[in-house]
Amino acid sequence: RGRGSPQNIYHAPRNAYVASLLGTYTTMNERTPGFGEHFKGSNQTGTHFVRPESLHLGDRGVRGRVLAVRFLGNHYEVDVMCGTLLVTVLQLKGGTKVGDEVKVEMLG
Repeated sequence: RGRGSPQNIYHAPRNAYVASLLGTYTTMNERTPGFGEHFKGSNQTGTHFVRPESLHLGDRGVRGRVLAVRFLGNHYEVDVMCGTLLVTVLQLKGGTKVGDEVKVEMLG
């Protein structure tokens, strides 16, 4: 029997298996270059399964290069290589292309 609300299970799954059942994610922790600062000083420690909608392409953040863009009906998933970390970002409007240089920032 599952525990927690559907929202909690989606945003804070217990492990990678549960995270994978519920969609795309990027594994991060306090030491993840460029993103780890987001987790420091919070009560969240260890591995985090970051969903595409928690990341944003913007004017600030970690530099990366777009590797793939997938149209999924009402949004796009954009795969960005930030150093050695592959992240997936949700984007509502198109226009981003494979090979583009972008910056990825974490929301909230």
